[in-house]
Amino acid sequence: MYHSFVRQLNRVTEYVAMSFLVIMVLLVFFQIISRAISGFSFSWTEEVARYILVWVSFLASGFAYQYGAHVSIEVLVNKFNIKAKNVFAIIGAMVSISFAIILIITGFELSMESMTNTSPALHLPMSLVYFAIPLGAILQIINIIDLLLKGINKSRNLEVNE
Repeated sequence: MYHSFVRQLNRVTEYVAMSFLVIMVLLVFFQIISRAISGFSFSWTEEVARYILVWVSFLASGFAYQYGAHVSIEVLVNKFNIKAKNVFAIIGAMVSISFAIILIITGFELSMESMTNTSPALHLPMSLVYFAIPLGAILQIINIIDLLLKGINKSRNLEVNE
């Protein structure tokens, strides 16, 4: 049940991130064409593209765990047996969850502190931009727990088969 929830959550998150990327590319393309044709550029397009990139980065950081896209040191870990690999996986997951908790706390603090700050061109509350940090960290924790549960189930199945 948890795995299907995470799968659906990641599907929605991937769709939102891809949509944001398409919007960002279109905005940058529009900016380039506008500057080339008229010599005039819109300041808001660069600002929106920058903030979209922040959101895409943090949204994608969650489901990137499912693809194994985060940095890891597999050369060392691959030299050990399956039980040692599982221990390393659990330690790595705990370190990642600890870091994500720090991101949640500091991200919320930053978001709350910047409620009155606004962006230069669009005058958007900067808390909207900074809220991507704790949201991305929550998505990371959800995916790390999912991978841990999958790893535990896989280990149990291996032990039963042996």
